[in-house]
Amino acid sequence: MGKVTEAKQLEELKQEAMEKTTPGDVNNEISAFYSMAFDLRNAEMTLESIANISETTISKESRQVIESYLDRVSIITTGVVSRLRGVVIDSLNELKERLSGLKDLLKQGVKKAKGEIIDAFNKVMDYFFGIISDFVSRMFSFVSSINELARKKGYTLKSLDISFDPPSFGKVTILGVPVPFSKFSLPKMDVNFEPK
Repeated sequence: MGKVTEAKQLEELKQEAMEKTTPGDVNNEISAFYSMAFDLRNAEMTLESIANISETTISKESRQVIESYLDRVSIITTGVVSRLRGVVIDSLNELKERLSGLKDLLKQGVKKAKGEIIDAFNKVMDYFFGIISDFVSRMFSFVSSINELARKKGYTLKSLDISFDPPSFGKVTILGVPVPFSKFSLPKMDVNFEPK
């Protein structure tokens, strides 16, 4: 019974938001999506930098850089998830836990924990990709509401174009071992309204 009540409350909130939302709010939401996409791309590039730094070995000096980059990824993704309403927080909590675990493994020394470091990096990538999936899902959920919003506000949706390249995969080398690395592109969204 609780889930039915929760779903009803969410639908009521959605309807209330539709009544109060203006086309300008839609533009703000689109801007927010671009900002979040940029942040996710930044976090992805930081993860790739970590892989590049640890391509063959991890020195004491590079370990400190890697640890600061891991913190940076955590801060960026926390910011994105906090702005994505309705995203499952579990993905973020798991990612933070994996980033922390990777930092702990780096302190053990590469020779002792080489396999564990590679496995931990793969898990970081899995959870990071989960957050990207949540972002894409939220973006499409927003798009499905635009037509209803336009109708309620007395507008016709003239055009709605969203495009982005599907995620692709490359390889990075960590401690001499090739590891798959997911990459995503920034989305492009163009919405045009016209009065009825």
